[in-house]
Amino acid sequence: MNALDKTMCQQVRIRLVCFFFQLSLSADLAVTILQPGSNFVTNNQVLHLQAEIFSTEPSLLIVSVNTPSGIQSLEQVNHSIQAIEVDLSQPLKIKSLLIQPVIQSHDSLGPRTVSVSFSEDGQAYSSPLVLFAPATLEPDLRRVLVDLPSQVMTRYIRLEMVEGWQKDRIAIRSFELLNDQDQIVQANLKRLSVLLNTSSQGISIVDKQRTSSAILNLYLMLRNGENRITVSVRQTNDIVKKKYGIPFESEPTASREEMVQLYYLAELNPLASLDGHFTLSDGAKAEIHFSSEALGPRVKKLQFSPIPVAEISRLTYLNNPRIVEETAPVIAYRFEALRQQPLIAVATSQLPYQPASLAVDGIRVSPSTWMSRLTPLPISLTIDLAQKQSVGKLIVYSSIIDGKSFGPKSCSIHLSDDNIKFARLMTFDNFDKRKTIIDFPTRPQAQFVRIEVTESQQVNNVQIDEIEFFDPSDAPITTFSSEEHLILHRPAQLELSYDSNDLILANITRAENLRLFTWEASSKEWQIVGGIVDPIAQTVRIQLNYIATFAIFEAVNFDLGFAWSFNPFSPDGDGIADTTRLMLDASNSNPYDNRRQSAKLVVEIFDIRNKLIRTLIDHSIVDTEAISIEWDGKDLSGNTVDIGVYIYHIKLGAFQDSGIIAVGR
Repeated sequence: MNALDKTMCQQVRIRLVCFFFQLSLSADLAVTILQPGSNFVTNNQVLHLQAEIFSTEPSLLIVSVNTPSGIQSLEQVNHSIQAIEVDLSQPLKIKSLLIQPVIQSHDSLGPRTVSVSFSEDGQAYSSPLVLFAPATLEPDLRRVLVDLPSQVMTRYIRLEMVEGWQKDRIAIRSFELLNDQDQIVQANLKRLSVLLNTSSQGISIVDKQRTSSAILNLYLMLRNGENRITVSVRQTNDIVKKKYGIPFESEPTASREEMVQLYYLAELNPLASLDGHFTLSDGAKAEIHFSSEALGPRVKKLQFSPIPVAEISRLTYLNNPRIVEETAPVIAYRFEALRQQPLIAVATSQLPYQPASLAVDGIRVSPSTWMSRLTPLPISLTIDLAQKQSVGKLIVYSSIIDGKSFGPKSCSIHLSDDNIKFARLMTFDNFDKRKTIIDFPTRPQAQFVRIEVTESQQVNNVQIDEIEFFDPSDAPITTFSSEEHLILHRPAQLELSYDSNDLILANITRAENLRLFTWEASSKEWQIVGGIVDPIAQTVRIQLNYIATFAIFEAVNFDLGFAWSFNPFSPDGDGIADTTRLMLDASNSNPYDNRRQSAKLVVEIFDIRNKLIRTLIDHSIVDTEAISIEWDGKDLSGNTVDIGVYIYHIKLGAFQDSGIIAVGR
């Protein structure tokens, strides 16, 4: 056999070995998205994605997820990052990569070697460039700087982690770019790929066969409107080659994917309601249905998220007479109403009754207008965004009087994190008469934005009705105040779901006795709310006139009950127990009777001489099962009552009760 024949035999032998390795190492895969479900509407911008990956044998797999508006934190990704794909929103000239690694025990968890490829359309990528990523940070940038061999005009970038400085995991805090003007460019995370090791044994819910599995947990950011999230898993020969040192081509041996779709409402605009109502869900175990008028005009968001029952202290319910002994909460949820607040703005020039704050108060028309004095330019307007965040664009609404625009003609924009040191971002001189959109190509991060007007449409006179800010996903940037107990203008229907595993962990033996409880922070106790349980559907449903923090417990009895959050309370304005809340459980005493008849509710406060002091509720028809009523300690005339003992009287249909409520200082 000559040398050529020997070489050919060796090649054939290698290919046969590789072929048999492919057959033996290729695993059947499956992916199941555990949460969220599909086809729901949410007001939560952060979505908890949980997926289980199945393999017929222990394998190292690549799991990829598209990210509609990025993820909550790259640093908090617990899985080793394999690749990321980003979108610059428009073609830009890039000269360097900026990687901020996670530092653990003084060691960098960042990549040592990366490959980077570029695309104009997000589909066809260029041949990858393999580059070295140093372990040390650039002192000025405080990031790892990776220079490209030459500047590249691109919109999409794929960064793959070839090798890390540590063997077990690659973790980064951020990935940014440096453009040809030496500006830091923020990119939108389009897709994230991580490595999962399916080592734990289990039973596949797909084919009922014993498999290896792993759980993927990510917190995704949603974009306003429809979101489609796809989880795909693949086993590649690259991984097998790396593990076994086998020289065959890099082609996928198996791949699977699953998709969910949902709709994210960035704000609860009544125009976005369905027949005047909203139905919101977290895609897991909570759903609430309410009128568009229920929350009030300034409440723009209703967010809710599960509370891990392990984090609820046993001491909060250990001796509660309404909760069955030796049981725990089944599930718990925290509801939060976000009331929109105006941004804060200051200017170097303003009229006494037309301050800079009117330019960011959410009102686009006069007279809510910032007006400068007749003063020489430049004039600066500085807006506080409340926290550091990415800014995609701003919109300026100039004031128009008698057809004349009084807005800016040209300006420069500066950014700052501390309101002390500002850096110039860009200049702009293409203002329209009324509405002007200013895009920020670099998608910068900042808390303070300063607009310096260098030329105006009218000499030395600037008038702006409104300035609006948007993040890179086109969601409005606004500030909110949070309310964890909000009385609704219209009743809402809440439905919480549970599963058999929840009952086992909570030591529940009688699911038909499950009821909803609310956490009263002021008195630090769980108070029964009621509700109707459906053991077959595994739900607890209730109508109520408030939102708060809720949990499902096994209740002792189902009689109509009530409790005051503070008794006594002290309406002295010191911020401690200034008000008290009457929490009334008006649910049907028969847990299987879904029929309810409306009844009139009366709640009155009398002094010890039986003189009427205040009527809190006057013959109001109650069509909800849980009611929250506040008393601020004031009488019929609006004056704070004296210290002493008062008598409350409750009447609901045929039910009546009276007792003592004390006022102290």
